[in-house]
Amino acid sequence: MSLVALWRLDELSGVTAVDKIAGNDGTSVNTIVNDGRGMVFNAIDDSISIADSADFDAVTANGSVCAWVKTDDIAAIHTIIRTESGTIADRWIFQIDVNGKPKYTLVENGVGEDSALANVALVVGEWTHVCATWTTGSGNIKIYVNGILQSTTGTQTAAFTPLYTDLRIGDKSSSEYWDGSISDVRLYDEVLSPSQIRALFDNNSGGINQPITMHESWGF
Repeated sequence: MSLVALWRLDELSGVTAVDKIAGNDGTSVNTIVNDGRGMVFNAIDDSISIADSADFDAVTANGSVCAWVKTDDIAAIHTIIRTESGTIADRWIFQIDVNGKPKYTLVENGVGEDSALANVALVVGEWTHVCATWTTGSGNIKIYVNGILQSTTGTQTAAFTPLYTDLRIGDKSSSEYWDGSISDVRLYDEVLSPSQIRALFDNNSGGINQPITMHESWGF
């Protein structure tokens, strides 16, 4: 199991969001603002752009994405992280819907969509750990909230061949910007088990952006 990228978003200034794993650093559209636990996004134009990498292309048939988030609004769609790939390729989006519920969507060939929606909504002003996992071809898309499975399993049966141009944290194609803070964004090329996701939550539930922990050295 491989941790492909880790953006802790603990920078206090500048415009660079450092990837602790493979050096796939991101660039913030605006000067970074940090609330002491994560990077603040203003819901207007704040986002982080990360150039495509072969590391990301390895996240194909199976994958997981996790983050700590705090939202200031649950009445509109806001994006945590997504890939961008043009109109004819496959991509994925992790966001909250108009009711504040985490949602993960896979777009196939620019047209078809498969998704899973969490059963619970985020609470305004509270840090929450969210994870999405997917297994292409077997119909498994799952969402975990604070270490607990909170979604009806989504359907994903088509082949997934990513042709990314970049990753973005905090927006979806210059829209649906995140309103609040994001921290500890992790991308894996395998499906994390429920116990591994719970461990990620337990490890950091007492304080976001603690020093690098055993989970990085273990690869999850």
